Amino acid sequence: MSNTFAAGSRANGVCDICGFTYKLSKLRDKYEKDRNTHIKACPTCWNPSHPQLELGDFPVRDPQALRDPRTDSNQHASSRSTVVPIIQTRVAAARLGNVTVSTT
Repeated sequence: MSNTFAAGSRANGVCDICGFTYKLSKLRDKYEKDRNTHIKACPTCWNPSHPQLELGDFPVRDPQALRDPRTDSNQHASSRSTVVPIIQTRVAAARLGNVTVSTT
């Protein structure tokens, strides 16, 4: 039985990202969200798929609100402080004397 592709032990390939020539066996396929993008990358340019791209692949339960919340009651009023503003009235009086302006 024959193989449909040649072995290519000496074949060269070009990195689709940086454009440098490498051995074809050193180039790797680039995957995004577990799908092959058919981009060949050299060992320097190749990086694994970012974990943030896996959002939505796994179920996440992160409840944000409370069911049937209750408002505060005044049963424990002694534990709460009450701020009472202090209003003080002050009257200030001033007197202005004579002002002389001379220009030369």
